[in-house]
Amino acid sequence: MATTILETCRVPTPPGATADLSVPLTFFDIPSLHFYPIHRFLFYDYPCSESYFLKSVVPKLKESLSLTLRHYLLVAGGLIFPLNLEKKPKIQYMAGDSIVSLTIAKSGSDFDHLIGNHARDADQFYVFVPKIDLVANEPTYQRVPVMPLKVTLFPGRGICVGFANLHCLGDVSSVVGFIQAWASINKLGRDEEEFLTKYADSSLPILDRSDIKDLLGIDTIFWEVDCLIILSIGPQPLSEGLFTPRALICSFSTNGYRMAENQAEVSTMNTSNDRTHQVVENPQPAEGGSFTLVSSVLTGDNNLVWSRALRFALGSRKKLNFIDG
Repeated sequence: MATTILETCRVPTPPGATADLSVPLTFFDIPSLHFYPIHRFLFYDYPCSESYFLKSVVPKLKESLSLTLRHYLLVAGGLIFPLNLEKKPKIQYMAGDSIVSLTIAKSGSDFDHLIGNHARDADQFYVFVPKIDLVANEPTYQRVPVMPLKVTLFPGRGICVGFANLHCLGDVSSVVGFIQAWASINKLGRDEEEFLTKYADSSLPILDRSDIKDLLGIDTIFWEVDCLIILSIGPQPLSEGLFTPRALICSFSTNGYRMAENQAEVSTMNTSNDRTHQVVENPQPAEGGSFTLVSSVLTGDNNLVWSRALRFALGSRKKLNFIDG
């Protein structure tokens, strides 16, 4: 069933929020710049009409999201991706310039089918997560939001909240902490003090990067490779990066077989609508014509990701000069 977009807006930070904030990316973050965004969604059993949803639920979601951004300013900021070696990427929030987008939609899909405990086509879920679009495409840099949001109503049945975030925004605990903070503030209303009392120690992010010591300049090495690839956050092929239920079942089965037999390591690398691709890494020499440097197959759609993986593989073996001359 079709999904209709009702509204798309930017949610501002509340008055009195911190001034400009800039956090540089470290060698933990830079290698993931060209990975496809992480998609998450939460389904809530919340029967309500479209009019009640738009008049009561949506305004409260916007208000609570704005209050939450006070404590998660990086979510309101954007990734600054320089197009040259002189500068390195960073996540930057500029006071009064929140670029986090919130999309409101409604769907005629079967809510119970989507949340049911059974195998189903994963492609039908993509419509419930937001897309990440360029905010600025300048000659020297690109700027993209790090975490857009989408809320979809299933009239009379429930609500789905979808998230899409860049890997460099933070680890899983940081992103889950943001989701928990938004849910808590939405429940508590404007009483931020109660939220801080209960959840501040476990939810709020740590932005200080001074504890990360890069004595060998690893971030520079990674950036010299990544800066050669123009940031691409356009439409992602459904066969990349996300598992279908069929692929998950296959992964569980093959991994169980591997553990039982203690033989080849099996991992599911790619999925498509029709088949599951698997890579079986049998013990083999670290050098030689039969050694696999890159597990994914080069196609017309993944040249940037494939070439980046190949460069890292050759660079780690100090053989990059063989192809660069």
